[in-house]
Amino acid sequence: KEKISIFLASGDTDQEKTNLLSTLPGVFDEMRFQQSPSDKAEFVQNLQKNGSVIMTGDGLNDAAALNTGDVGMVVTDNTNNFTPEADAILLRNDFGKLPLFIQLGKKANRIVAETFVVSLIYNATALTLAIMGKMSPLTAAILMPASSIALMLYAYLRTKAMLNIKLKGETV
Repeated sequence: KEKISIFLASGDTDQEKTNLLSTLPGVFDEMRFQQSPSDKAEFVQNLQKNGSVIMTGDGLNDAAALNTGDVGMVVTDNTNNFTPEADAILLRNDFGKLPLFIQLGKKANRIVAETFVVSLIYNATALTLAIMGKMSPLTAAILMPASSIALMLYAYLRTKAMLNIKLKGETV
């Protein structure tokens, strides 16, 4: 299982550190307080040297860091309150589902890669047949949109199947 490190960079005072440590002991790999928006963005850039970073924030003061992260996710009470730099919005009550969210994102990336590979193989085969004169231009003209429709249907069905499965007891 992949290790996920959790870091905290907050504009709050160090006093909040005690509250968080008592509420969530052993959760954070590192905690930084009294961080400005630019401090947060720099912190995310430094973390990216060791791998991908999902930056999670709750306000406009996190916009620079959200934009810097590989994925910027806003956690909010209301989907009408969001940051334009966010790639995703997660309701505060669903924050515990973050591991599920990450798992679904990885599966979605896999579906995109599968679709790309199928498309590449299909187009290489069709191009080869066309160059060899084994496929008429009319057949090629019919098969091109048909392949696009087939790939969209494939991606739709794979995504639908993914969302219907239970992940760690959660149904999406």
